[in-house]
Amino acid sequence: MQKPICVLVFSLLLACLCGCVSTLTPTPVPTQPLRMATSTPTMLPATPTPTPEDLPSAFEINAAAATPVHSLVPLLAGDASLDEVFLSQMQSDLAERTTIPTERILLGRIVPDTWTDADLGCTSSVGSGSFERERTGYVVTWLIGDSVYTYHTEREDRYVLCPGSEIAQDDLLLAVDLIANDLLGLAKRRLARELDLPQERVRLVNIVPVTWQDTSLGCPQPDTHYASADLRGYRIEVAVGNETYIYHTDDSRLIACSADLEQLPPGLLNR
Repeated sequence: MQKPICVLVFSLLLACLCGCVSTLTPTPVPTQPLRMATSTPTMLPATPTPTPEDLPSAFEINAAAATPVHSLVPLLAGDASLDEVFLSQMQSDLAERTTIPTERILLGRIVPDTWTDADLGCTSSVGSGSFERERTGYVVTWLIGDSVYTYHTEREDRYVLCPGSEIAQDDLLLAVDLIANDLLGLAKRRLARELDLPQERVRLVNIVPVTWQDTSLGCPQPDTHYASADLRGYRIEVAVGNETYIYHTDDSRLIACSADLEQLPPGLLNR
């Protein structure tokens, strides 16, 4: 009897609990609103604006030699050679006369020659008597920039500096002037293309530096106005067979010029 009563009581309690649970209304719990992730912009470093610089001129390029040159080795090789001490004395003498450092004085060439007067063929001054016999020696040329200075020697005993200087041209110019080489090559290629022949058939007759007085580069065309300007360049003469061709340049332009039109500084081709 007691056991059924306990079961009944337990059932009633369970029913009451279920009823209470079913009538409870859940209370909403506030939540943090969902935020979408946003990308953070990456700051790029500022690109510096380059400062414009003047391009070096063609003639400044020549001043910056890429390869050091031994100043006592001739730029133009030949069969003649002189004692280095004798050459060094000559170089130092020229440095003292011109106030130019010896490292900027380059040996151009050494050529054997023969003299018959006291000043070794450099001058014809009064009182320079003749030798009783010929004296052998050398013509030694030195370069400072594009200026050529010439010494005459009696063997390796003494030397005489010939007066004045000349402008380097032809092979001696090409030995020290990168721009002259480039423009000569351009002239040869252009002429070879125009004549439809191998470039090897175009040979150099003469190349000499010159300063033109206006933008015509010494080759003015009829009824054309040109601005006055000092423009450094070259006069180039090449040949194919017996026919010669003339070109005038500044440091970037190359123009063909006929002999009847060209206007050259006095004495340019008589140096």
